[in-house]
Amino acid sequence: MRRITGSRAREAPDKRHPSAHEIVELRRLPDAKIRRRGFLITLVSVLVIGIGVGWFAAVQWGPLPTADEQPQVSTVAGAELTPVAQPEVPSSSRLPALMQRDGMYLVGTDVAPGRYVATGTGSACYYAAVSDLSGSLNAVVTTHFGDAWGRRVELDEGEFFETDACGSWLLESPN
Repeated sequence: MRRITGSRAREAPDKRHPSAHEIVELRRLPDAKIRRRGFLITLVSVLVIGIGVGWFAAVQWGPLPTADEQPQVSTVAGAELTPVAQPEVPSSSRLPALMQRDGMYLVGTDVAPGRYVATGTGSACYYAAVSDLSGSLNAVVTTHFGDAWGRRVELDEGEFFETDACGSWLLESPN
């Protein structure tokens, strides 16, 4: 047998056993590539689906109208077109004094202004009166969530009134 001594032993490192640092690096590289590949596949898939949905919507509904386009009117040769009369705005004396359905009402147009009382019996009544539909907290006139029975609200002309699960609202006294 031959024996290596001195400096020769230091020159020939053992290639069969890599260091622990090299093993960790070898294990991380494939995982990073797989994660990157998975991310790219996901990104491309989302883009393809988005483009497909956009194309389908464009084909189905056509281009969006612009603000300066006028609605197209078809005419029959020789026919005379007459303008449609504007609907008459009802006076407050002929407006309904009862709100039977949940929804939003414009006071002075949909219902008469005045003090209304709720006839519902539930405990999840919600209503709100706002001066405009801006969404600003300054526009809120009144709001309520709770029992419905006997709730009263004063509504002035021009306000919007929204109600949900309060039952009917009866006009108690007109303005």
